[in-house]
Amino acid sequence: MHVLVVEDDAAVRHLMRRALDREGFAVVEAGDGAEALRASERERFQVAIVDIGLPDMSGLELIDGLRRLFDDLHVIIVSGAGSEVERVRGIVAGADDYMVKPVSLRELAARVVAVERRRSPRGGAVPSERERALVVRFGTIVVDVHARRVTDGGRPIDLTRREFDLLSYLTLHPGVSMSRERLLEVVWSSSATWQSPSTVTEHVRRLRSKIEVDAAKPRWLTTVRGVGYRFDPDPATAPDQEAGHGQDAAPAPGTTAAPAAIDGVPTGRVGPGNGSAQEQRALDDDLRRGLAEDEFEVHYLPVLDLAERRVLAVEALVRWQHPERGLLEPSAFLDAAERSGLMIDLGIHVMDAACRQLRVWRQAGHDLHVAVNVSARQLADVALPERIESLMVANAVPVGSLWLEVSEETLAVEPDVASSVLERTEMLGACMVIDDFGAGGGASLAQLQRFPIHALKIDRTFVDDLDTNPSSRAIARSIVSLGRDLGVVVIAEGIETRAQLERLRSMGCRFGQGYLFGRPEPAERLAIDPSP
Repeated sequence: MHVLVVEDDAAVRHLMRRALDREGFAVVEAGDGAEALRASERERFQVAIVDIGLPDMSGLELIDGLRRLFDDLHVIIVSGAGSEVERVRGIVAGADDYMVKPVSLRELAARVVAVERRRSPRGGAVPSERERALVVRFGTIVVDVHARRVTDGGRPIDLTRREFDLLSYLTLHPGVSMSRERLLEVVWSSSATWQSPSTVTEHVRRLRSKIEVDAAKPRWLTTVRGVGYRFDPDPATAPDQEAGHGQDAAPAPGTTAAPAAIDGVPTGRVGPGNGSAQEQRALDDDLRRGLAEDEFEVHYLPVLDLAERRVLAVEALVRWQHPERGLLEPSAFLDAAERSGLMIDLGIHVMDAACRQLRVWRQAGHDLHVAVNVSARQLADVALPERIESLMVANAVPVGSLWLEVSEETLAVEPDVASSVLERTEMLGACMVIDDFGAGGGASLAQLQRFPIHALKIDRTFVDDLDTNPSSRAIARSIVSLGRDLGVVVIAEGIETRAQLERLRSMGCRFGQGYLFGRPEPAERLAIDPSP
């Protein structure tokens, strides 16, 4: 199916295209109404996604022109205005659907898929390339989502339609705890108001009798005490949620239980020089208390356009306002947070604060982006995309405004895990930034091709001695050139002198950050318009 995307913001247009490309659609982009009409004379489209505010004409005028060309065109209007009047105007003008910015790319793709399904001559679903590949395996059991078939050792398992829907939904969201109310909503398209949550309990009981060796001691479909149910693809890494005994007992409220290892992802440094086991446990307890008492705060370091001397973005950096030790830098506690699994909760705390602050800045008229660091532990959290989506929606974060910084080393450790999670977050409109690029021990250039990269950050070690080390200059220049060839933003880290600034400008590096422009500050003290 052919889709026309008409959006004057090139970054948003590109993200929309990538989301639709993944579903197997043929996508044509247009930056204004005239370009859209020219494309429509060359090609026939079944769906048009139209921004209502175009530079050369209104989206409503464009719809009228497109309707003259295609009687059966399905039009989805995208607008920053969400009032009832605007929606009515769009529908009267001929729109079939309406989405308010910031648009969820996953929802947009789902709406276009729904159009394709309705137009299928069979009246059924037309699978995308991604859907055709949805086969989940655990133990000897294989779940073919598109074929709606489940086998155990090659032998079919007889499931009712609802049992299959429940199993496929849980297996496609491994490791994510689902309440019975949530499962009613997404699997039954109902709610506790109309249907009893015990319906879910009964279907889980039936499923266990068909897929578990011992339904009384489930291995795959586990009960999460006080929450609901979860599908665990690798029970060796899952705590005993049902019994809640011994070392695997449920964690304290507000924290996340941590497995000893997650698919080989390092969980923090433990060993000589990092304190005794007793000291580590004391620090872990202190971290939990600090999270519960809201002692962690976020400071912001500006990222500047080096040519125009304006702030493009800010990097969110966590600090711990300890009641006895004062303000602590990340080096004092991040390793412990990563090792203990508390990094997941701490990371979401930072991201939540950053998204809320971004909304404040944008409402004040500052067109900023915010960058948040993501650790190996967070990347191993299968629920990370859902957490990010919740924060973006709650704070009306525009597409492309949230940057996720992942170190090159983290990407090299588990590229498959990272690629899967980051592709899902990109569908939500978040952008990926590779931190500490070129520092060594990281991902190869061949591996980097598989990631949806938005920006590269030149590691500060190359910036430190730009004036004295020819090798550092050559590497920095090569990274700038690589970014230009890949079409991604390049940001220099650790700029502390005017000489470094001028050297980077001469290389063509447009963006940078460092103490030359100011140290990390709380939002209320941050200078949005510094003058280096």
